[in-house]
Amino acid sequence: MRLERRIEFPDYEDTRVFLDALGALCEETGVYPNQSFGRTYVNLTLFADEGGELTEEAHGFAERTETILSDLSGETS
Repeated sequence: MRLERRIEFPDYEDTRVFLDALGALCEETGVYPNQSFGRTYVNLTLFADEGGELTEEAHGFAERTETILSDLSGETS
């Protein structure tokens, strides 16, 4: 099991702001998703633990990522 998300941004600056916030979240939580990104997108993948289930920490990380995106979209509106 895994959670995957592709996030599109209008320009590089918005992508960079998100990546900076995501990096801070990773440091704070100790959760480090697989990431790939380009100028205007970020792909994130959180994998299940060895038991095949997503951890509570992974779910919390995903929720907080959504909050970051919501906060950033509010800043640019």
